[in-house]
Amino acid sequence: MIRKILIPAIFLVLISVENSFAERMTYEEYQSGALNFCDTRTDLWNAPSTMIDAESWESSSTEWNTNTNIVPVIRNFPRLDANDVNDWMMSIIAAERSPIMRNYLRQAYSRDYIGNFPGYKTVEVANIAYHARMNSLFDCAVVESRIVIIHGLMKSNALRWRTEILERIETELKKLNAQYVQCLPDESEEDATLSDQTILDKVNERVVNTSTLQYCHYRKYLTYLDSNLEYDITESMKKEQWIGGTEWTPIPVDTDTMALELRSREAQITNEISRADRALPRAILSLHEMQRTYAAHILLTIVYNDYVTFRDNLRSYMSPTSQLFEKAFNAMTPR
Repeated sequence: MIRKILIPAIFLVLISVENSFAERMTYEEYQSGALNFCDTRTDLWNAPSTMIDAESWESSSTEWNTNTNIVPVIRNFPRLDANDVNDWMMSIIAAERSPIMRNYLRQAYSRDYIGNFPGYKTVEVANIAYHARMNSLFDCAVVESRIVIIHGLMKSNALRWRTEILERIETELKKLNAQYVQCLPDESEEDATLSDQTILDKVNERVVNTSTLQYCHYRKYLTYLDSNLEYDITESMKKEQWIGGTEWTPIPVDTDTMALELRSREAQITNEISRADRALPRAILSLHEMQRTYAAHILLTIVYNDYVTFRDNLRSYMSPTSQLFEKAFNAMTPR
């Protein structure tokens, strides 16, 4: 199911964002293009959390809403301008729901790092936000999946009469529920008759939809930054001055140094695009693998716990017994 949804979606995004451009893309053109491509009802990743095809979704009366996402999607990346980028970084930190990711963003957007970043700063700013949001997304997906799997185990016969294991799992369940507050709830109507696998399929669908939508907006933004770099590297470097609060850095005046700077920034964008293209399908398939093996992991934990209990009890019994036989044997030994 994951591959059926993911591969067509990623393929469509890649075709769209790889289009070449002859003129500089304005910020307004980037926003319009991202909205018209990434947020249309014809895209499966914008459909509600039900398995329907694009034609049915487009013609249906169901309202489009963001509650089908797992975390909020970053749609408006900043204009290529130091003031806009600085304000945007602060807003991204404030909007982050995960305490761990919020602390990571504070450090990454500090003057020590982003202020002294030697390459295309705006690309790095977007890269940091994108990775933090995708990390939060898959953290939430893992939490949701484990909650569903644990509930399924607790309802099954696998844990019957195992009070100690049930207590440990319930403690783990409380931790997972506490972590889930950073995620957007699935507000679609729940059916109590749904199987655990069906619920996991819905989680997977929301993961694919949210990650593909976020990926689409990110790739569109990289296209905008690449367009401005190719059109006029000097102008793009001027617009980046003071990002992160650093002092003005002189722009190269000789052609050789400027050519090296251009190639370096082009490579930065190319590498980031390549990483984004590779990471998303791998992350989704890794999530699927975790879902497939997590129940076995829990059951193996039970087996291991039984083994440790048996080993400790056996040692407690055998130690005094062996000492008794040793003392009884040595009692008749002449001194």
